[in-house]
Amino acid sequence: MRKYLKGILMILTVMLIGVLVGCSNSQKENEEESEKKIGLLETVEWQDDSKKIEEFKKCSISAYSNKPIGETVSSQFSVNKWQYGHSEKEEYLLCSYVKEDKEVILIFYKDSYENVNIAEYYVEKEKQNKEEITKVTEEIFEEKEFSSERTGFFSNGKWAMEISKVDVANKKIEYYSYWWNFEKEQMEQSETDAKTLDILDVDTMGNSDYSIEWNGIDSFKMEKYDCELLFNNDTIGSREGRSEEFWNSGMGEFKRIEKPENIPISEFESAQEPSSQENEESENQRIVLPQVPPAGTYWEADRSPLYARYYIEISNTQDNSFDFEIYQAQTFNQYEEASDYKLVFKKHTATFTDAYHAVYEGQQYTLHFECGTNTGYITISGFSEVIPDGSQLCNTEWLQVS
Repeated sequence: MRKYLKGILMILTVMLIGVLVGCSNSQKENEEESEKKIGLLETVEWQDDSKKIEEFKKCSISAYSNKPIGETVSSQFSVNKWQYGHSEKEEYLLCSYVKEDKEVILIFYKDSYENVNIAEYYVEKEKQNKEEITKVTEEIFEEKEFSSERTGFFSNGKWAMEISKVDVANKKIEYYSYWWNFEKEQMEQSETDAKTLDILDVDTMGNSDYSIEWNGIDSFKMEKYDCELLFNNDTIGSREGRSEEFWNSGMGEFKRIEKPENIPISEFESAQEPSSQENEESENQRIVLPQVPPAGTYWEADRSPLYARYYIEISNTQDNSFDFEIYQAQTFNQYEEASDYKLVFKKHTATFTDAYHAVYEGQQYTLHFECGTNTGYITISGFSEVIPDGSQLCNTEWLQVS
């Protein structure tokens, strides 16, 4: 009997230990879960202390001592907010920015020994685990290289750059340039020899005067005189003797496309004058690309924006199409100054039917666009309620309207 009672007692003891261990584990899991959900974002009192923020932004995290936090993050993202916080033993710096349409929050900490690292990482206010913190740290602070995948043919419809080689080790790219010959209305290669540009950083190439900024690996943008980089010679590249129209046509986004066939070499770049037979062949091989208008605001040709009755926004310019929106002034004062512009024709796409004409065919309206060799002008007809037939709109976005 005594042995029997002793056995029962042992079983009860084991069961009790199991229950206690289970409770302990459950409590630990709850605490971990609670800690995971509630972090520094909620518990720290964040302040807009500009002096403390600027001091902290100059710090570098432990593994990347040559990369100041503020400069490194700001060079890659448009930061919405910096804030400062502290506890008894640590200081904190909160950084908020948007990546791929999601809000990202990084919280850096600095301990009493001046060690700096990322304490917490949030995506859309959801706290990420340690593995994700390691990933985002490497993504932001590790050295990156100019992508060797940026070879190919890139064009804005008027000018083009064919990148034949990316030499990351020597920080050079090798390329051929193409331009729109206004007189012959065709794309031509500027010369037969390859040229080079410097790789300035992970997303920039150029020289000390001009630079070209990449957007990923499939497109880059050029401003007005950045186009001079494409030539590096006195024949085409000099500003003297070249109209504004010429340089304006080089502006805009250059996207990766399939290289057209049979693009002729510019005649004045050839070693000798072509024979009449060669002229005949090049005439047959001539490529006429659409006169795609640059993105921007187009106002009435005979009025400044201050007095314009309507204007058109051009965007998303492609090799054979562009998007547009039409706005109309609702109010005019005694001096005929226009204001209160209202969207009267929402965004649609016009598609080119030939080199100079594009069309939008809607259910109620068919709009015809004529884009001449001067890329600063568009003539529009077909929408009589807003755009009188034959009205000419001029891209004068640079004019300041008070």
